[in-house]
Amino acid sequence: MAHLVGDIGGTHSRFALVELTAGKPLLHAARQTENAGFASLTEAARHYVDSVGAQIDSVVLAVAAPVSGPDVQLINLNWSFNQHALCKQLGASSLKVINDFTAVSYCLPLLGVDDVRVIGDAPFPADPATLKRLAVLGPGTGMGVGGVVRAGDMWAPLVSEGGHATIAPHDADDIAVVSHVMAKHGRVFNEMLLSGPGLCNLYDAIAAIRKQPTEPLSPAEITTRALAGGDPLCKEVLDRFCAMLGSVAGDIAMLWWADVVFIAGGIVPRFVDYFATSGFRARFEAKSDYSRFMRPIPTCVITEPNYGLLGAAACL
Repeated sequence: MAHLVGDIGGTHSRFALVELTAGKPLLHAARQTENAGFASLTEAARHYVDSVGAQIDSVVLAVAAPVSGPDVQLINLNWSFNQHALCKQLGASSLKVINDFTAVSYCLPLLGVDDVRVIGDAPFPADPATLKRLAVLGPGTGMGVGGVVRAGDMWAPLVSEGGHATIAPHDADDIAVVSHVMAKHGRVFNEMLLSGPGLCNLYDAIAAIRKQPTEPLSPAEITTRALAGGDPLCKEVLDRFCAMLGSVAGDIAMLWWADVVFIAGGIVPRFVDYFATSGFRARFEAKSDYSRFMRPIPTCVITEPNYGLLGAAACL
């Protein structure tokens, strides 16, 4: 009998079998699938189980959705399921479903310096025993926010839907961008600007403000053009994205008074070298009288590829 974990995002799903150990859980047969190839989570999970030929005992699934009852509807994907029915369909004895960033939060205490890229001058903590509160935010298809707080010898997750908190402009350019998006969409929350679709919203807003023509670019195309250096508009979009993410990360750090702030999600790891030289860290620290308290807080991008699966495995 095997333990199954899944990390279900808006675009991709990842599955793995888990070997529980005294330290970091061991993942086996980790695979990523495109959600567009399946009609439902049940179909995607069943396909993985059949492909590895496993008989499943317990299951933990991390999903990009709030979880408050047996029926779950994903936010950025037209998948819904009933937990009891899914457990039976997978032939499992137990199934637990958690928010995807709750899983990411569970993973944070398992990460070491080799699993991250530090952004800024504040070093990654040498002694994990000194850590009390860890925060994470991750732009991807949507934007997740989470964290953990030490409770004796255990870590307790801080469940959050911070991606849907209203965004706070930092300077006049931020105000112009938010005003443009607000006129078009109404209330502007973090995910509307700090996600894949958020890159497109930033692109449209900055182009309108600069009175420049636009093209129907995808988030990946905007990023690629920005990194290539030949498209000033796309570069300004990516720079604004990094800077605004720094402001939100700093806000999260102050709200939870975090010892470390991690960046997850599918976007930033694609250009981590660029990100390291962007305005992210300056905006993270730019908190008026509290800047001196922000400077010692490490910020880092998670480079461990299976952090969501590891967090789900930690729940086992």
